Amino acid sequence: MAPPGSKYDARLQRIVRGLENADGLSLNYKVYLDKSVNAFAMPDGTVRVHSGLLDAMPDDQVLAVIGHEIGHVKLKHSYNQMRSQLLTNAAFQAAASAGGDIGALTSSQLGGLAYKAINARFSQQDELAADRYAVEFLRQRNKDPEAMTRSIQTLQAKYGSGGGFLSSHPSNPQRIDNLEKPSPENNSGKV
Repeated sequence: MAPPGSKYDARLQRIVRGLENADGLSLNYKVYLDKSVNAFAMPDGTVRVHSGLLDAMPDDQVLAVIGHEIGHVKLKHSYNQMRSQLLTNAAFQAAASAGGDIGALTSSQLGGLAYKAINARFSQQDELAADRYAVEFLRQRNKDPEAMTRSIQTLQAKYGSGGGFLSSHPSNPQRIDNLEKPSPENNSGKV
């Protein structure tokens, strides 16, 4: 953890000033000293930004990523993913116990691949929804909503397109396309 007053902590606290209570959440922000380009938020209000993300992006893009992570919490993605994983697990177990061809399929590598594909698909949709949430998060705070798109472009320029069928994240071009098309959420004024 970056110590209070360190360059990383000071920068993050400057970026999130006034966002201790955002969108009905009581939030606390800290920096993990870790070179990976990552951030996350948890339902208890914990928001953690890795130092690698701070090194990779300017302030407006870091704020966009934070908005994205807060979006996961507000949209209850962790809860919904856990619920769908439990339901998927139960469905595969029931099919396997039925025996025959279905049972053989679910116990094979193909069954595991299908399991991973189902859960990755849910996660990709969550990522796209959190991106849109971040745009509204920025807009409602009179910040540049295009910073979310630029943060994805920064990731793409530095680390490639990413994503794909079995990935938990959609490809960067897919994420940008998602942000460019109009949606009811983008016009609702609710964040």
